[in-house]
Amino acid sequence: MTRIVGFTRYHDKHWEIKLSDGKYHNYARYLYEKAYGKQPGDYIIVYLDGNSRNIDLSNLEMISRRQSCYIRVNKLSYTNRQELKTLCLLSDLATTLPHYVRPSRRKKATS
Repeated sequence: MTRIVGFTRYHDKHWEIKLSDGKYHNYARYLYEKAYGKQPGDYIIVYLDGNSRNIDLSNLEMISRRQSCYIRVNKLSYTNRQELKTLCLLSDLATTLPHYVRPSRRKKATS
């Protein structure tokens, strides 16, 4: 069955839209780029409330893959845009500062 251009479907935990090239594309990314312009390649769209079925533009935010990875690995959570921005700043700070080297805890040998 051939679907028309503009057809949307929920597939693999996210919405997709069929575009004129005949392929399905991420609908959240499509909406975000339509509203704010082209998205850089190393950035992704996240859902502020964590619900991938909620594709309202106010629920979408663009962050870098590095920021997303830091948030996931450290099991951090957010519920609104301000919390997400704070976590992104934290991830940028944590990934750019040199790591603190802890001094050795071994006792010095006494002679």
